[in-house]
Amino acid sequence: MAVHIFGATDSPCVANSCLRRTAKDNRKSFEEDTVQSVLNNFYVDDLLKSVSSPKIATQFAADVMALCERGGFKLTKF
Repeated sequence: MAVHIFGATDSPCVANSCLRRTAKDNRKSFEEDTVQSVLNNFYVDDLLKSVSSPKIATQFAADVMALCERGGFKLTKF
């Protein structure tokens, strides 16, 4: 099976599992804060994270998007 049905009862659980697996599989390619944020700061498809400056936020967003892309996730809401 290459895709999972959107809206299925287990979709949030499957998405979370795949997102966490993506973070763990790519741990060596990204900053630890980026990996930990993906592991600990997502609720279904929302990431909640505060940073101290717009510059850090811009870099963090780019890093999280790149990490998630490796698992086939495309972040679109900010």
